Amino acid sequence: MGIRLNKPKPNIFFRKSKSGGRVINFQVPQKPIEEGGLDLDTVHRILQEYRLHHCELLFKDASTTADDLIDVIEGNRRWIRCVYAFNKIDCLSVAEVDAIARRGGDDGRLRGVCVPISCYAKLNLDGLLDAVWDQLDMVRVYTKRTGQKPDFSDPVVLTEDRGGVSVGDLCRHIHRTLVDDLQYAVVWGTSAKHSPMRVGVGHRLEDEDVVQIVKQKASLGLGPAQPLCQTSP
Repeated sequence: MGIRLNKPKPNIFFRKSKSGGRVINFQVPQKPIEEGGLDLDTVHRILQEYRLHHCELLFKDASTTADDLIDVIEGNRRWIRCVYAFNKIDCLSVAEVDAIARRGGDDGRLRGVCVPISCYAKLNLDGLLDAVWDQLDMVRVYTKRTGQKPDFSDPVVLTEDRGGVSVGDLCRHIHRTLVDDLQYAVVWGTSAKHSPMRVGVGHRLEDEDVVQIVKQKASLGLGPAQPLCQTSP
């Protein structure tokens, strides 16, 4: 298994098939070979190396590289976010600390976030916590029953990498059959254009949103649709 630090997962659709040959499509023009891009001949050569004579490929980004295609074909790669913490900055000058902090980012020597800290002097530990929280990219959703206050001590935590952050993903997190019974949801929070906002299963939630889930009439038996639960910031 390979690990790719602070790199997005390649936006490539790949599926093996038993017949039909190779079906290769590009949604957008690719970068030139001189700049590390892909062309059709390179794709065919890589597929030949893996003895893939029948498959479907769809490239959705213009910046796809040969390494990205190999990672998708291998199927055992993990794309992981990483924070680089540099300790003992209390022994360095201000200029050296500034140089360390500038190593991160897309234009720096290290891809990702670089945080200079000092455990001994307890310097910038809050900055490290903030950087870790930002990289986790969690969406906290607090459930609330109708007529009651939200329980802020036990949020439902959603992430883009594990399950998704839509209303449907929230329903599946609560119960796997709840999304089939969903009629609509009402949202308060930063993801809503106005509060409250009536949304469907595909609405993307943001951190500390308030959501009220309403089930379909058929799933509740006789009578009108009723709120099942609420989720709040």
